Amino acid sequence: MKATFGQLSHAGISVKIAMGQEAGATSKAASAVISVELGLLSEVEHEDPVAPPKARARLLFRSNPAAEIPSSGPACSRYGHRIRSVKGTPSVTALHRRTARSRHSRRLGAPHRCQSRIGITPRRALSSPSSSATLSCPALSDYSHAARERFRALGLKPKKSFGQNFLADPRIAHSIAELATTPEGGTVVEIGAGLGALTGLLLERAGRVVAVERDRDLCPILRESFAEPIEQGRLELVEADAAALDYLPFFQGQPKPHVLAGNLPYQITGKLLELASQLGDALDRAVFMVQREVADRLVAQPGTASYGALTVFVGAAFRVERALHVHRGAFFPSPDVDSSVVLLTPERRAEETPAFRAAVRAAFAQRRKTLRNAWRGLGPAAQIEERARRAGIDLDRRGETLSVEDFARFAEG
Repeated sequence: MKATFGQLSHAGISVKIAMGQEAGATSKAASAVISVELGLLSEVEHEDPVAPPKARARLLFRSNPAAEIPSSGPACSRYGHRIRSVKGTPSVTALHRRTARSRHSRRLGAPHRCQSRIGITPRRALSSPSSSATLSCPALSDYSHAARERFRALGLKPKKSFGQNFLADPRIAHSIAELATTPEGGTVVEIGAGLGALTGLLLERAGRVVAVERDRDLCPILRESFAEPIEQGRLELVEADAAALDYLPFFQGQPKPHVLAGNLPYQITGKLLELASQLGDALDRAVFMVQREVADRLVAQPGTASYGALTVFVGAAFRVERALHVHRGAFFPSPDVDSSVVLLTPERRAEETPAFRAAVRAAFAQRRKTLRNAWRGLGPAAQIEERARRAGIDLDRRGETLSVEDFARFAEG
């Protein structure tokens, strides 16, 4: 039986790949745990029951275990693994020949010089027993390569000044489109249409789409690619800076649900989240691709290191959920960080008044200060103490321990 990872993922089967020891194999095995759901790479976790060099590693593709494994497909090329059946579940054992230098580098946490986008070291195809089948594992960077070739064909290059990192993995685009258009219909405003990878999927499910794109080199391509839906009035293309745009008119008088979606440029993520918070009551949902670190801050709880002013400001208007983890190899050009897709559902927990903003900013300006010192510039000491007493806040606490509701009660006092 031969099959490719693409076929396996498409069929929705459950594949476990265990990179480590097997009977008669050397005791020095690779150490990494990578979880991939529906072909989407999530975070790398480490498992160290004895010592790092002897730890086992697993690559998990989890989907529908009941699906059938396709039997056709090309043989393994540069990613060689042996596959064998264990208790009805396919598992793959990869034998990694590593030099003493590479083992030492791994112990220090440095990536191997041949490490692929998804964290598997490329090797030649391994000869396998007659009872084993061969599996081909294309890296996530294959999508990035396809996007690079399309840009070359169009004579274009991504603009660093715009912070352009285009989503190249169609599976992730499908997931974002479903999040943004469930239930189907309504109006979706897409921030950063690029070459239309997400735009076309949104048009299949939404009643009306407004695509915002700043790059004047991409807009003519979008107009040509989507000439029919533009003529039908189902798509409106807006050439403008997303960070300086008033989004409210795009939703007024248009069918619901009202959704704001897009892959946010890293350099203006904060500004766009602020605009979304101001629109909160006019939206039914917002679906954003953001840096992994930004997503960590958005979903952080009080008292944690990631909790900060951004958490409070966005949390005052939305309930935030992390929907997907996205590896950097899913983009072209590949950024230096991983990303996450977050789902923002309007849930007003505090009114963002000038007093509220001042209290939050002062509390996190110097995180290690107590509130007594951090809020000193907000008014006379006696007045601050009285407002804190009415809000039930101990001024010897730090700002990172206060909830959104705590800040709201202090601002109202």
